[in-house]
Amino acid sequence: MAEFLSAYPTAGGQYHWVAVIAWPKWRPLLSWITGWVNVSGWIALVASGGLLGSQLIVGVISFMNQSYVPQRWHQFLIYIGYNLIAFLLNAFGNFLLPYVTKGAFAWSITGFVIISITVLACSSPNYASGKFVFATFINGKPVVK
Repeated sequence: MAEFLSAYPTAGGQYHWVAVIAWPKWRPLLSWITGWVNVSGWIALVASGGLLGSQLIVGVISFMNQSYVPQRWHQFLIYIGYNLIAFLLNAFGNFLLPYVTKGAFAWSITGFVIISITVLACSSPNYASGKFVFATFINGKPVVK
């Protein structure tokens, strides 16, 4: 399926190619199912993206302010705001989408690097402090005894 889609892209996407390669009797049903599975995936992606974003924001607020007691409605309002911003960006800020994509990529790579360094620093019984890991530069080869 991926080879068909990449060789001859169409606006129909997957459901178009299901109609092309399916048996004639089953084309309408299989195309319809494929289209709705695709739409269901979009809906799930929107719901889970907003939920993940709102949980992250509430978690950071709770971590930074120990006296804060999160309520369910706080997360719901952040969820609504997150989805509203995403809608406005996609509906009216189409020219900004390449910048958002590049920013998300940079955010992902930065997170990967930070998590990798942290995991490697904590992998031995002699843990290094965060200040040592991220702020100390040793010029040369360390002496191992």
